[in-house]
Amino acid sequence: VDVNLHTGKWTFEEAVKYFMEAGGLDRESAEGEAAGAASSPTQKISYITGKWQIMELLGRYRDRMGKNFRLGQFHDELIKNGSLPLSVINWIMLDDPSDVEKAQR
Repeated sequence: VDVNLHTGKWTFEEAVKYFMEAGGLDRESAEGEAAGAASSPTQKISYITGKWQIMELLGRYRDRMGKNFRLGQFHDELIKNGSLPLSVINWIMLDDPSDVEKAQR
């Protein structure tokens, strides 16, 4: 949404309509979401990027834990680390500093 707004592909009203139709939001909520997308470009897409990174971490964590994997334990480990960068959380949860090392280059 934010990319379409900021590249001029969508009007504000088209963004509102999208949130109403695709997101099932009422008009007031859709206007709030569209205003947020208009005022903060890339915010929405950063949420998606974060989701992908967390899903990748989940897969790696599940592989590492094998038969001892528990989704609740994954959530607990993820949340207890607070708002650290995901590269640091990967290091902590997987005992793998490679993401941090890549970021330092």
